[in-house]
Amino acid sequence: MNEATRLYVPSNLADPTNSMLAVDISYGIKPGGNGYTSYFGFTANPVVPGSKANAEEIRVRPKFSAGADTLYAAFREQVTKDYVSLGKSGGFQFSVAGSAQWNVQPAFYEFVDKDNKVLSSFSVPLFTPADGHK
Repeated sequence: MNEATRLYVPSNLADPTNSMLAVDISYGIKPGGNGYTSYFGFTANPVVPGSKANAEEIRVRPKFSAGADTLYAAFREQVTKDYVSLGKSGGFQFSVAGSAQWNVQPAFYEFVDKDNKVLSSFSVPLFTPADGHK
């Protein structure tokens, strides 16, 4: 599964008009082995060239649903403990091992500023093993 979208995110909540970024996102999952790999890639550019938009001031952090300990563990072990800096472009991926049965988990990536204020969020489809495998 491969999806792409564009999200608009201000880098400064006090001045969204002059700090708006267009964030092009590519995301999805790749089945493999006894699980899958979740990937999330991005490119951020100012909506208005020469504006005060600054992708370096934005961080992306996961917000998985209750009961998604497997997802948090995979993200923290394979990506980073807390968040990923947005910057102009980048991405991350992590693998989740599982079983024959899976549960759909509501999952979001939040775009936050340096003060941890949520600027925007983005929903992604993720899965956890149904047998309680950690």
